[in-house]
Amino acid sequence: MDADIRDTGIAPDPKGNVELVRFGSTAILFCGGDEPFAVVKGYDGRTGEWSGDSVRVDDLSVAWDIADPEIIEDATVKWTRSDVAGMLEGRGIEANAWNIDAVVQTPDLENSPSLLGEMSKDGGRDYIDLTITQLCSAGMLDVPEGFRLEEGLEEGLDDIADRLDEYCVGDGLDYAIQSRAR
Repeated sequence: MDADIRDTGIAPDPKGNVELVRFGSTAILFCGGDEPFAVVKGYDGRTGEWSGDSVRVDDLSVAWDIADPEIIEDATVKWTRSDVAGMLEGRGIEANAWNIDAVVQTPDLENSPSLLGEMSKDGGRDYIDLTITQLCSAGMLDVPEGFRLEEGLEEGLDDIADRLDEYCVGDGLDYAIQSRAR
């Protein structure tokens, strides 16, 4: 497609780059060339300068995954902090930074961020739900005084764990497989 940027009303910065989206001080720029997208930190659109290194890629979705702080790293199924926030709120727990960080930074997820990406969306949702339950039980979430887990939830943990087994993804397969009898 031959399109002249001057016809779009989009003004490039003084270096000729076009800011596509910004996440705080991180921006995705269209720069042209073989790897036309750049993820830059500390971007100043007035000068076209940025601080730190840039990451150049040829795929806008890859640039978005790198730049968006809401996306949990290395997941195939992309989970965002707002997904975790919604699950916390659904349980009556405030979705503040402390609680979201506690769920996202549990040792399993922090040491293996692709863990959620290896599950189906349902399996990942169950895993996050189980993590929230475990953190509540351990007193590690910021909950209102007198907060109690829903009645019967503790008994349901084995059911959640069993469902997680059903949603595991096979090695290198692009689809979820149902587990066989143990």
